[in-house]
Amino acid sequence: MEFYKKNWRWFVLGTLFLATFLNYFDRQTLGTAIEPISREFGLDNIMRGNLLAAFTLTYALTHFFIGVIVDRIRNVRIFFPVMVIGWSVSTLLAGFVDTYKHLLWLRYLLGFWEAVNFPICLLIIARIFPAKERSLASGIFASGAFLATLSAPPFVIYFANNYNWRYSFIIA
Repeated sequence: MEFYKKNWRWFVLGTLFLATFLNYFDRQTLGTAIEPISREFGLDNIMRGNLLAAFTLTYALTHFFIGVIVDRIRNVRIFFPVMVIGWSVSTLLAGFVDTYKHLLWLRYLLGFWEAVNFPICLLIIARIFPAKERSLASGIFASGAFLATLSAPPFVIYFANNYNWRYSFIIA
């Protein structure tokens, strides 16, 4: 039983790494596929800028209050998966949009759902790792963001060029 108690934290950390990877992978998809999206919907530079800024706007605004909410959440086992499902569904639905406006609203939603990732991951790490291991654990989960930022563009470019930009969102 001692082995389980000691090692389950690392399993949880692996899950946080994967969630962070997915979080950052999702947000990279639009910027990488903006050219074929622009052609399909006939977007001008202002519309493209609005699409690219929508996520960042809600992501930044949500950060003003999400920390307070996360600090008051007692059961992160329910809250965090709901948020992950929210951002996953927002990305999935982007592959099925038929208008610029629908895509814009999904980007706003993505910013809202994804804003929880870093605050909740840090909270979980603080709860389950002793102080002497928290920096390592934080570095491991955060590396998911950078690895996703590196791997998303080739993935999106491949699907956008060989199939359709929509597959990038559906598969992501």
